[in-house]
Amino acid sequence: LGKSLASRFIKQGHEVVGASRKKFEMENVECVVVNIGDDASVRTLYETHKFDVVLHLAGCLGWCDMSQAIQVNVDATRRILELGASVGKVQKFVLASSVAAVTTCAPDFPPQKLPMPADHDSVKGPWPYGLSKALVEDIAKVIQTTNGKEKNLDILCVRIGNVVTDPPGQPSHKDGAGIEYPVFPASLEYLAETGEQRVFPEAAITSVALSDQLRCLELAVNIPVVESGRFTTVACVAPRAYSDVPVAALFRAWYGKEKADKIQGIEDYDKPENKRKPIYDLEPARKILGWVPQIDLNPPEQKEDRVFLDIEKRVHDKNVEAWLKMAQMLAAATRQEDGCVYYDFVHVETSENEPTANEQSFRIIESWSSQAALDRHAASEHFCRLVPAMDAISETVRLDKCHDALKKSNQNDIKNGASSRTSVTEQVTVIPTSSPPTTKGCRKGRILVLYDSSTSCTKLMAKIVAEGCLQLDRTEVRLRVVPGEVNHWDNTSKLKDTGSDPEATFEDVIWADGIACGSPTNLGCVSWRFKKFWDDFSQAGYWGRCDGKLGCAFSSVGGTNGGAELVCQAINNILMNFGFACFGVTDYVSFKTTLHYGAVCAKAPREELDQMCCRRLGLRLAEYVGYYILSRVETHPLLNSKRQEAKVWGSPIPPRSASSEQLLTLNKATFTPTTLPDNRPICLIYTKMVDYVHESTPAAATFIASCATERGFRAVVSSSPYVMRKNGSTLNPDLIVFINLSGEAFDVNDHRLNDHLAAGRPILGLHACLASFLDGEDAVGGTKLGHKTNLISEIFGCHFVNHPPPQKGVCIVDHKAVSKIFGDSAVEADLPKIDRVEVYDEFFNYTRSVRNDPDTTVLVSLDECTYTGGEMGQDHPIIWTKEKPGQGKIFYCGLGHFDHLYTTTPTFDTSPESEQITVEGCHLCANFIKAAFDWLGTPFQDPIEAILCDPTYYKVSS
Repeated sequence: LGKSLASRFIKQGHEVVGASRKKFEMENVECVVVNIGDDASVRTLYETHKFDVVLHLAGCLGWCDMSQAIQVNVDATRRILELGASVGKVQKFVLASSVAAVTTCAPDFPPQKLPMPADHDSVKGPWPYGLSKALVEDIAKVIQTTNGKEKNLDILCVRIGNVVTDPPGQPSHKDGAGIEYPVFPASLEYLAETGEQRVFPEAAITSVALSDQLRCLELAVNIPVVESGRFTTVACVAPRAYSDVPVAALFRAWYGKEKADKIQGIEDYDKPENKRKPIYDLEPARKILGWVPQIDLNPPEQKEDRVFLDIEKRVHDKNVEAWLKMAQMLAAATRQEDGCVYYDFVHVETSENEPTANEQSFRIIESWSSQAALDRHAASEHFCRLVPAMDAISETVRLDKCHDALKKSNQNDIKNGASSRTSVTEQVTVIPTSSPPTTKGCRKGRILVLYDSSTSCTKLMAKIVAEGCLQLDRTEVRLRVVPGEVNHWDNTSKLKDTGSDPEATFEDVIWADGIACGSPTNLGCVSWRFKKFWDDFSQAGYWGRCDGKLGCAFSSVGGTNGGAELVCQAINNILMNFGFACFGVTDYVSFKTTLHYGAVCAKAPREELDQMCCRRLGLRLAEYVGYYILSRVETHPLLNSKRQEAKVWGSPIPPRSASSEQLLTLNKATFTPTTLPDNRPICLIYTKMVDYVHESTPAAATFIASCATERGFRAVVSSSPYVMRKNGSTLNPDLIVFINLSGEAFDVNDHRLNDHLAAGRPILGLHACLASFLDGEDAVGGTKLGHKTNLISEIFGCHFVNHPPPQKGVCIVDHKAVSKIFGDSAVEADLPKIDRVEVYDEFFNYTRSVRNDPDTTVLVSLDECTYTGGEMGQDHPIIWTKEKPGQGKIFYCGLGHFDHLYTTTPTFDTSPESEQITVEGCHLCANFIKAAFDWLGTPFQDPIEAILCDPTYYKVSS
């Protein structure tokens, strides 16, 4: 530190004196040997030199004993300050203190607050070095106070962090002898019980890069002297704690949960965005010195995670209308932002934070592609204009932010390096007011209109095509001309008169979702410049990078029937070679004018019908980009432009009598399609776990949501008991799935299950859902537990009793029963063809066998001879169905303790215990769940499919 700072100060024009206990040489530095433990030596230094600033870095290292700490750190610093002020007439001192001054090293001495203030008092932990640094600051404060009025001393204490080398490479700490000590990120492994004294990884979480620390000390020296005197303290650590695990977890492991949770502010470190927040307050350094650390010692993130926000707002009835109006404006503007994956506000009813009689609760559900995208949103004009006004008439009840939409961790106690079971806690219960989230986001559609033109005719067509693209909302257009030398036959004056467009680049093509290409008709083919652009595009390495983009064509020609449609087909051939999906247009813009293969025009598009063809081509491209690329179902032509014309004409072709005014009005119409109401049936995935928490629940919920979505359901994941109330929630699920419930998962005196089944709606239960409402918290080994209610038995036929440890066992598949329930072989395609399938799972014992129950069919049983701990004998059902006339179907699968069982892909977890299990065994649970979904069925019909099957869409009169 000293030599590096000396070099910097010399370059800045300072005169530098280096004082050390050992002789050394350094260019342009006056080197003086001083014993700071001796009054005479220090006095001589001050008598022979005039200093404006003294930067005091000398001291003994962190592993010194108490005697060294007092003599070298404490008494020597007193000597430096007192003699400097009295003999040397020094006004400004910069003291190198340490973040160790708080002395939080021992388990019984936690800090009072996080982040620790820069001047946090010592908690008197038993560490000689840390105590000496705390005493140094106290002595400096006393000297400044007693002498401040007379001497006007300006003393800055810089609490230096654990200084390590800058990245790249492994950060390491260098001592005065030049020996390097690698510094690894803090980890719970440091805290494992070994029988020896445990060491808190303070060095890691208080590390700071060398360049950052140098800059801090440099600023401290260079800032102007406060003439009236000052004593202040700043802390210097990296911008994020150098740690493999969250800071809060480290503190709870070291101090114990009870002590750690009493630290003021530690709850802020539980937030995902603050898990590596520095443990020291760096704001004083920013305010006083203008210093902000730049170097993050943690390895770069692999990929910026998608960010999910769930904000609950409470609005008084009198303000609901105004709040909703602003919320609709905010949602409409936000959905058009790049990086916005999903944004909606929803009306919700939950058991927690219930509103009063005069209030309503809403949630804003957001998904962003990255934190940077969210930051841009927060700085947007519509956010700054609307959000403060909305906040003024509402109350923010809760704000959750995470990077995993399904799983929100509930941090259990972490003690002595051992973490308890992972918990899946409350999920957002979503009752959408509009459409479900799309997978492509809510950004604008990107369309490139690319053309070549010799006489401005194709150029004019291109402008009208671009105009048509913009008839659909949320569409962005780039109008570009292909580059190339001027032909001697080009009519440059006409081209100039129609304005100039930028030349196309290959990046324009990559940017676009869809492309409309236009070329003049040259000898029945595309122009040479147009062809060369695509030849060059291919040779530049872009071939194979446009798959899935959409394309269409237009062309101008010298005269009617001059070959323009051949050019359109040639353009489509080029685009298809690059992977573009090209489409035809079935529309008629008049009784006998269409554009099946693209828009064509003889000479310039002066005729209204020619312009209408160009405009329709652009609109159709925008509609298909919305539908196929951005997943905007509402932009499909059959739901958008064609539907409007079908209502007017009652036919796909306008009648001969249609007036030009009618045709033009329809052709120029702009569209802001209303988001389709989500009429899909609702699959409620209920995951309430009060005591025992299954780690497989997130995997199970994800798999169930995927199965439900594939079969036309809208999946809603919730662990709020409110959704199970009979009349308490507006959520009215068509299918209820119970996953691993535990404890009193809902109110048995107020539930919707009986009405749900009576309405013919099904229930699907997985694994531990039968282990809810027990009279004990857990079943360990052979512990037998009773149950508090008969409701579970009434629905599924039995209740959980206990289970042996996870192990291998054989499942017996009843193929006759499977065929009876699931039908033909197509449904059974993924189910095992063999009778006996070995699995590795947790096998439940139940209160009774359901085999002889009316309307019940057992599909799979357990062979208790193949494992230990079975208590049901030869008849041990594990998967079964119930189908009572007039009621909803019921399916139960008792398998599924491990998350790798919820997949049908070839890859699965191969733990030592299960590595010998066959693919059939690993996929048995998942494949039966998939078959159950097919058995349950869904009445939902895709809106486009509904139109295709609707004979009344066009009402053609005789």
